Amino acid sequence: MQREHCWSVKCDEKSLSLLRKAAKREAQTNNEELQSKLGQPIHYGDQAYLMHVRSGRYLTHNRNPSAFNRLQKSVSLMEEFGEDSIFTIHSRHKFRNITDVIYCKDEITLLTREGLYVGESKDMWANRVDMLEVRSMRSATHWKVGVDVRGTTLA
Repeated sequence: MQREHCWSVKCDEKSLSLLRKAAKREAQTNNEELQSKLGQPIHYGDQAYLMHVRSGRYLTHNRNPSAFNRLQKSVSLMEEFGEDSIFTIHSRHKFRNITDVIYCKDEITLLTREGLYVGESKDMWANRVDMLEVRSMRSATHWKVGVDVRGTTLA
């Protein structure tokens, strides 16, 4: 019996079963790799995702043009995690090497999979003068790594 996929490729049940098994193996491998990385330090050159804690959404590089500059792409928080939610972390400074551990207050750059930097625009929203748009661009911008200590007490 033949089955038609949404992308119009005909698959028989055996091929479909093999695809499902391969996808399940890949998901299991990805989960095992994630479990092995939990609690490990992050290094320059690592690929990582950034999840907004309160909303549970992922910082994602969009294919859509920026609201202010059509030559740049927008960056937003999305519910779905995907390839565009993965960024490579580099140091702002040349004296730091790939594989060096990233520490609190280090200045970093975030690169998309397309090699664009994640940064803020100089344009402001008309109704929110305190808010800048985040987007991907060709020029390097820098971020500072920090730790949220609100709600903690020093003993």
